[in-house]
Amino acid sequence: RAAWAADPTLVEAARNLALILERGADAAAAVPYFRAALALRDGRDDRLALADLLLSLGDRDGARAEYRHLLALDPADPVARHHLAALDDAPPTAASREYVTRLFDEMADHFDDHLAGGLGYRLPDETAAALAADWGSEPLQVLDLGCGTGLLARALAAHRLAAHLVGV
Repeated sequence: RAAWAADPTLVEAARNLALILERGADAAAAVPYFRAALALRDGRDDRLALADLLLSLGDRDGARAEYRHLLALDPADPVARHHLAALDDAPPTAASREYVTRLFDEMADHFDDHLAGGLGYRLPDETAAALAADWGSEPLQVLDLGCGTGLLARALAAHRLAAHLVGV
């Protein structure tokens, strides 16, 4: 807040403050800072963050306007297309391949944190804890079919349960 107050042309201050507020107890307070950052430097990431925030706050019209703005910047943007279609009265029955690909590409760097932290996914930890309690101390030979990013492997390693692990 001090950086933004000292220099209201500092786009990074507005953007960072918006991101902090968005993740805090008063997400609605982030909206004007996203708008200020976008007024200084229009960018896809901030525009998408604002659109998603407006949608999460129940401002469907505001979100729709931001997704339309994204499409004006890039008419082929699969994320904006998907969200606009989902906001229609007759949304599609499935997400496009392009949307799913872009979504997972954009989430790749923080997918595990989102899955375990944001969504509370605990199955790998609970599985490893149950195996540790029931199996004893003999290391296992593990084949993890559908291992994804390897969350089960990390949980098994924490309990020193796998002598050998293959993930597919």
